[in-house]
Amino acid sequence: MVKKFLSLLMIAAVMFTACNQDEIDSLKSDVSELEEKIEQMEADKAALMTQIENLETQVGDLTAANTSLQADLDALTSQLADLQAELDAEKAKIFYGDVITAEQYAALAEATGATVIIGNVVAETAEHASTLANIATIGGNLVTMVNLPNLEMVSANMSVEGITVEEGADLIAISFNMLKTVGGEFLVNKNDGMGSLEAGELLFVGGDFTITGNGYIGSVSFVKLTEVVGNFKIYGNSASSGGINPTYSGLSVIQGDFTALTTIGGDFDLTGNKNLTTVKDFNAVTSLSKEGVKIKIGSNHSKGVAYDVFGSLTSLTKADIGFYPSAASVSGFNALTDGVYKVQLSATMMVSGDESFTPCALNAFNALVSVEYQLDLRAKDVSDFNALAAFTGPTGITDPEAYNYQQTKVSIYAYSTQPTHPANGWTSDLSALNTYFNKVKAGDFDDAQFHTVEFKNNTTNVYRQTKYGTTGTTTDRDNYIDAVTATPAL
Repeated sequence: MVKKFLSLLMIAAVMFTACNQDEIDSLKSDVSELEEKIEQMEADKAALMTQIENLETQVGDLTAANTSLQADLDALTSQLADLQAELDAEKAKIFYGDVITAEQYAALAEATGATVIIGNVVAETAEHASTLANIATIGGNLVTMVNLPNLEMVSANMSVEGITVEEGADLIAISFNMLKTVGGEFLVNKNDGMGSLEAGELLFVGGDFTITGNGYIGSVSFVKLTEVVGNFKIYGNSASSGGINPTYSGLSVIQGDFTALTTIGGDFDLTGNKNLTTVKDFNAVTSLSKEGVKIKIGSNHSKGVAYDVFGSLTSLTKADIGFYPSAASVSGFNALTDGVYKVQLSATMMVSGDESFTPCALNAFNALVSVEYQLDLRAKDVSDFNALAAFTGPTGITDPEAYNYQQTKVSIYAYSTQPTHPANGWTSDLSALNTYFNKVKAGDFDDAQFHTVEFKNNTTNVYRQTKYGTTGTTTDRDNYIDAVTATPAL
């Protein structure tokens, strides 16, 4: 259209204007250049339109993407708000600081929803127990005189101490029914007002486990306790005559209360519980891992205790075992084969409340092959001796310097206080020890420089061989062996 307009304009110029040919040619040339520019402009326009269309497409895509991103941003913002709400809720569950004083208990009471205390706690009253009712975790130490039914974990030490009641009042039953973990020591100490203790869900104690000085406690129960990292001690829980409540006799039975316990990292002490008559437990224990572990069992009820203990324990390391049962029946350590430095086994009769006599049946240490240093056996009024059947004698000290060059030693003291036994006063026959006795007769332990042998009866040392000299002759020794391995005529 533009070209036609220009041509007509030229014709008009020729017809109505007197122009020379040169001017006309110049105009034609200008028109031609103008047409080319117009064509180029139209091409540029088309290209620009294409670019505009592309840009519009990109703008549309970006708008759609922005809409999607905005949706994502809105979703993330919502999630962040939810997380913040959860964080605020979790913060509300945590109380930072100790809970000991009245002011601190008041602050905890205001912290509604708190289930965790990051600090130490002392709980002494019913009001304290109420304020702590929802607490599941204590991040510090706990000293308590009250039940805490929802407590699940104490990160550090836990102790139950100082529970008392008025004279003649009922004793208090203490239970921690949800407690699973104590990170440090678990101590129950000097609670004359406590009648029973139960922590049926407790699995792990990271330090010592100790129950002591609780004169009237009637029962303890820790049926799921699996591991104690430190020492395990139940000792000195004895009710005195009269006292706060003479109708309670104190701890008398431990049976089925530690059935899951398999691992103890320290020493074991079950002594001085004067009312204890039955101990049939600890038979799942397979590991007392401490080198040089000390195990003490005995000095419990003076009238006798029925023992059945440590039936699954097979090996120890340089263990020092003192087993002093006064009992009608004793079974213990019958799977233990090695790793024992010293055994003191003192079994004696049981005397009933009416002072009637019941001889002791002893069944213990029947897989033990040897000890490193010492066996001290005292058998008093043992009517059925079935112990140490595999024993062959001491092996000698593997590191003499560490033990001050002590001699190995076997001491056997067998006797009876009852007139129905033979006149020589031997206890029931010790023929279960024939493997060892035969080695003695064969002279395997005649080197007095390194080995001490002591054989005693009711009144005297029949034979004693030490590096400082010998009492008695080998004939006396062999006669003693023959006598203690012969069945007495009861």
